[in-house]
Amino acid sequence: MGPINWQDLYGQRFRAYLCPPRTGYYTFWILSDDDSNLYISPDDNPATRSRIAFASSNTGPSWTTFDSQHSPEIYLEGGRRYFIESVHREGWGSDYMAVGWTGPFMNATPQVIEQQYLIPYTPVATATPVTLPRCDLLQTRVNNQIYLQDNS
Repeated sequence: MGPINWQDLYGQRFRAYLCPPRTGYYTFWILSDDDSNLYISPDDNPATRSRIAFASSNTGPSWTTFDSQHSPEIYLEGGRRYFIESVHREGWGSDYMAVGWTGPFMNATPQVIEQQYLIPYTPVATATPVTLPRCDLLQTRVNNQIYLQDNS
């Protein structure tokens, strides 16, 4: 989730590795004031990303203002790392941006993606191979029970 009522005439980009807690089909949602785009990769490579949802103008605080605000169902493997990116442009007045999801063991109402499922993305400009963070031992809460998923 981005800043709320921060400023006018700016743009922002959020990038991270997404670690889904369970294997299954997920739907992603975006809301914003003003326009925004949501991208995901089928892996952890930013170069393979594709746009899955967008808002061409202010959505209000609703996940369902435009049909384009949600993705089709996307099959993700639990504990695998996926590159995700949102891009937001603010004109005048109120401003906000949020990315939500629905999926296995989740409510049908989109929920903002929690920090525990995101690993910060830092572009590395080096010829030296870099070891990326892993998605091991994610905590998942289902019916008030905490499950650990070890994907090592």
